Amino acid sequence: MPQIKRSVRPLLDAGTMVPKDKGDLCYLITSKIIIPAWRAAPRWTTISTLRMDLVQKPDLVRFKSLFRGVPFTEEEIINQAALAFMEFYRRCGARYEDMKAKQNGDVYAGVEFSNSAQLIKGE
Repeated sequence: MPQIKRSVRPLLDAGTMVPKDKGDLCYLITSKIIIPAWRAAPRWTTISTLRMDLVQKPDLVRFKSLFRGVPFTEEEIINQAALAFMEFYRRCGARYEDMKAKQNGDVYAGVEFSNSAQLIKGE
């Protein structure tokens, strides 16, 4: 979860503190990779590129250069990158899609989930 204590954020941003837990690492991935990319180009292509870079084919070279000295394995870094992307998509990507559906017409209009309770239960 990238929503770490506000008092810790400036220390991590400045590099004067090494991430101590996975939340710190998730915050760094969010603040150093995701947010700058989204602010520079808030569009579907950015969402797709971030997913590719963080989830589908993680850029370990980039991660290692950003997070030298962190006490986490590559697998832990990849996992936090995937979780950071999921939170980004939930908070920003889905909102962007909703906005575009209103602007351009909702492709899912008329699609019903009459058995949504069964879908949730996995039936």
